[in-house]
Amino acid sequence: MHAGVRPEVGLHEQSGRDLMWIRSDFIPNQSLYEKFIVHGHTPAYSMEILPNRINVDTHAYDTGVLSCLILEGTDYSVLDTQ
Repeated sequence: MHAGVRPEVGLHEQSGRDLMWIRSDFIPNQSLYEKFIVHGHTPAYSMEILPNRINVDTHAYDTGVLSCLILEGTDYSVLDTQ
């Protein structure tokens, strides 16, 4: 998704607004979700890989670093322009 999900709300019940814009309730939450969440919308200087989510937004518009996450089953790899 673009931004994330609202914690404690089932994935099928998420609002479109939250999927596009949420930050304050989602980013600090360390709970596991129904599915592993891959998102952007919250710039970081490197990909954030956490037990419940991966943030792929690496500030490309500002840093010129564009990152790519490759998922294969439970394995992943990261490519970037650095």
